[in-house]
Amino acid sequence: MRSTTDIDKTNDFRLYLQTEFLRRSSINPLYSIRAFARLLGTDFSALAKILSGKRKIGPITIRKLGPRVGLRPDQISVFTDKIKNPQQMGLGAEVDQPEYQQLTLDSFQIISDWYHYAILELMRVDDFKPDFLSIGRKLGISTTKVCVALERMKRVGILAVSPEGKRTDRSSGRSSTIGDHFTTSAFRNLQRQILEKAIIALEEIPFELRDQTSMTMAIDSTKLPIAREQIKIFRRKLSTFLSRGEKRDAVYHLSISLYPVTRSVTRIERKKI
Repeated sequence: MRSTTDIDKTNDFRLYLQTEFLRRSSINPLYSIRAFARLLGTDFSALAKILSGKRKIGPITIRKLGPRVGLRPDQISVFTDKIKNPQQMGLGAEVDQPEYQQLTLDSFQIISDWYHYAILELMRVDDFKPDFLSIGRKLGISTTKVCVALERMKRVGILAVSPEGKRTDRSSGRSSTIGDHFTTSAFRNLQRQILEKAIIALEEIPFELRDQTSMTMAIDSTKLPIAREQIKIFRRKLSTFLSRGEKRDAVYHLSISLYPVTRSVTRIERKKI
């Protein structure tokens, strides 16, 4: 269960529901929006419209759905108090809500889930189709995740949407994660997801469509800062080389792992002491 402090970062109940759905589906990949609707005791189509932003949420709806996702009365009040001119409306009724800046929460989600950047790269593929279903099929994720991801990227400013509905990657394909005290756990989560997908690729992707190799070496560990810098330069050069050409027909992950398999004797002895 989230604390009230965590909820204060969210402000918007719809965003909270989005985050809760993504959390549950990350634990169980088979968890669907229909299962989430059953948990909330609401209609599937109504929930889909709420999560996509096509239907706004009034205070009564928040009070009805809040306890079903484990929120206490005081936590529910955090959301209802944020709504302007609350009115007594039923499920799915529209009520004006303030537009909140969710940069901290949304940036965290973008860093945490691999498919946000994958969608941006997919937009650069030659046969890209902008509809949710096509994007979901290409990446193997649900249309709900596609919808939520696009909204979050738009909110933090790395995706622009024109009045005609055209989407533009404002990062120009050069997005990068800068670690700080808040993004550290998110960055670990992203790398874990990429490594897990690498394991799946090892079993399911034909050899000619991937390259997964390793090397074991005895090294001078004082050179690690230089090694990390060389790996970064290599990554960027390879990305530039692969993305420049007559066509773009696929989105790939590149994961390079350099880590120790020997333990520091000094560190072990200190633990024993």
